[in-house]
Amino acid sequence: MKFFPDKNEAGNLMAKIKSMEVGPYSQQRAKEGLPMQKLTKGRIINTIYHEKINVTILELSNGARVVLKPTLFKQDDILFQAYSPGGLSLLDPELAPLTLLADPIFKHSGLGPLTKLALYMKLKSKKVWAGIYVDTYEEGIRGSFSPVNLELFFKLISLGFSQPRIEKKAFEDQKKKYAQKMQIMQDTATWKFIQKIAQTAWPKNDYSEAITAESIQKLDYASCKKGLRSRFLNAGDFTFQFVGNFKMHEILPLIEKYLTELPADKLKEQVKDLNCKPLPGKFSFSLNENIENKSNILIQLNHYHTITEKKSIEFSALKTILNMKIIEELREKQGLIYSGHASYRFYSLNPSAFSQITFHFTCASENVEKVISGLETILKDLRDTSLSEEKITQIKEIQLNQSREARQDNRWWSQSMKSLVMLNQDLNDLMEYKNYINELTPAILQNHAKKYLDETNMLIAVLNPNQGE
Repeated sequence: MKFFPDKNEAGNLMAKIKSMEVGPYSQQRAKEGLPMQKLTKGRIINTIYHEKINVTILELSNGARVVLKPTLFKQDDILFQAYSPGGLSLLDPELAPLTLLADPIFKHSGLGPLTKLALYMKLKSKKVWAGIYVDTYEEGIRGSFSPVNLELFFKLISLGFSQPRIEKKAFEDQKKKYAQKMQIMQDTATWKFIQKIAQTAWPKNDYSEAITAESIQKLDYASCKKGLRSRFLNAGDFTFQFVGNFKMHEILPLIEKYLTELPADKLKEQVKDLNCKPLPGKFSFSLNENIENKSNILIQLNHYHTITEKKSIEFSALKTILNMKIIEELREKQGLIYSGHASYRFYSLNPSAFSQITFHFTCASENVEKVISGLETILKDLRDTSLSEEKITQIKEIQLNQSREARQDNRWWSQSMKSLVMLNQDLNDLMEYKNYINELTPAILQNHAKKYLDETNMLIAVLNPNQGE
């Protein structure tokens, strides 16, 4: 069998090549603009203006809602969110790995008739970013872009809803990549620690099973494509939110042109309650898997209620005093910890709403029990003893400064408005922070401590150094 040309064939081939005219390299230029479909245009049917916070809410004829907050905090920045209830709760539990894979699959598939490369060539010089997500109880899109790309971004939204693209090759590539990542992750102490927390203090059901390399490998293209398409099929169930440097007279025509025509059936989905909240009661465990010669302590106080702006201020004030006490008592005075802090988070968009105050500490393994005991003493003191007027004044000043600073940030407005919109709460409440902070007194803060620093529903989890064989 002959694989190579002989001497005569090679000579003839070289002579032919030399006689050819070779022009300069050129890359075929992509056509300008994006390939848009002609859709049925709708209209804006209702407008609500919140003068106190300069926010406009629009209702569209296809059922969608739009929230607009023009700002001048950053000249070259507009933040976008689109969100809708549903998420994983309306999919089969076998599709849970899509909470990891949804965005990379979309990003590597292209958009509409455009491949990933073709889309990149059109957007490479533009300041435009977007990504999708599928969480437990919602799905959506997050993005940001420069004001000069305002109409371009609307076109991308339209393409994403009217011509979604989910390529099999992109699916298989990302499935393989994330299965490999997860296989590595499953061998880490952090992963084992998180799984132990879930097994100890969370309810067990089909949706609470850990995402593993095996569960990712079991995904099939047809089911995932159908599941992802179903989450973004009905634009009428979405709220589209813009925060940043745009002008109302420029964005309103684009909303009418692109968002009112998005495919929709006006059905409003109801999430399925998966009982994804911590179990009531007290739980504790220790795990000897840390490769570092130190212990990590995680302590959580769980409560079951929905966020309001007033509750957020109350939790923030408690977080401030807790972090003061942790530094003063556990680090500076007793020298028990390398690092430590308190944080809080509300999970109010869940059908079963809850909140968590979480404490993270790192310390020498011989100090674990002392750190836990020290924190319990701090919590008890705050419940049993009121703070001085001087300390309350200090906390108020910190809260006022933090609140004023937060309200000069597009991201704060974007996230805060989303929570209140999805909970159907009054957006004007976002500007009541001064009243809520000024209401704080020693007695009121002590009552908050009794309510929110209660140890009835508590998890104590410790990751100790690996003891070896």
